[in-house]
Order: sequence, then C-alpha cells, then structure tokens
Amino acid sequence: MRAWVFVFDHSFFAISGTSGTFEMDAVPAGEYTLVLRQPEVNYQSKRAINVKAGESSHVDIEIVTSELKPQ
Repeated sequence: MRAWVFVFDHSFFAISGTSGTFEMDAVPAGEYTLVLRQPEVNYQSKRAINVKAGESSHVDIEIVTSELKPQ
C-alpha cells in the first residue's frame, strides 16, 4: 500500500481526471505559481500563471514520459 499526503495552506488544488484535465474554480485574480506533481514517477513542474478577474485561464502542459523516473 502506498499513499501521498499533501498539506496546503489554501483551498486551491485539483486532482486530474483520467484524461489529465483539471479545473479550479473561484480562484481570486492575481499572480500564482501552479505546481504539478506526480510522486509515483518523481515528477514536479512549476509554472507562473496570471489569473484575471472575470476570465478563464487555460494552461497547456506537456509531460515527456521518457524523462520520468519511476520509484
């Protein structure tokens, strides 16, 4: 059995679906760092994003599977 526990000091996080997509609703406008993690293959990536009031933001992410390192 294996588990990963992440503790946040905010309520803005998401777990992707089987297609790899995710949504976060009601994020206040501002500059943020989007952190992506997949602990099973030791993957982490960070992206700066700008959320604008009253607008949707879209971020495309490509993970190169040959660069992943299974644990």
